[in-house]
Amino acid sequence: MPPARKPRPLLLFAVIILTAADVFWSVTRSATSVSASALVATSTGWFAVLLVPALITLPYLARYAVSGPVGIRVLHYWTGYSVGALGLVHTLATMYTPAIRHTNGTGLRLATLALLLLLIQALLGIGLQQVRPPRRDRLRQLHYWLMYATTAAIVSHVALNH
Repeated sequence: MPPARKPRPLLLFAVIILTAADVFWSVTRSATSVSASALVATSTGWFAVLLVPALITLPYLARYAVSGPVGIRVLHYWTGYSVGALGLVHTLATMYTPAIRHTNGTGLRLATLALLLLLIQALLGIGLQQVRPPRRDRLRQLHYWLMYATTAAIVSHVALNH
């Protein structure tokens, strides 16, 4: 029997993003699309914000776990993919709500930066799963410092546009 192939993280991330976009389009196609968009925008945004502290904490739990750090790392991967997908759906849904006209322009720019940084973080995370030291150490350090920039952009966006 041939060995089982490992799923490819980039392919899985693409499937998650496409599924999230499909859910968004099917929800907002209803007769009450403006209110549905507002509901999707609000719920996905706050859910993503609530997942970010868990996403940041999981690698530290994996480092100090007595047994099973691999399982915690996998949970970190999937939480990261989920935050990226939720951020994308939040962005798409927000664009279809009338409230977008009355939001802070700087907050919107920070939101765009945060989304870009989330996608870069996801791609770096996928790269970290596939490379070996010493390159892994440099990527991990970049991933770590981008975490601060991403968190700062998200917190600033929420503060300016809440």
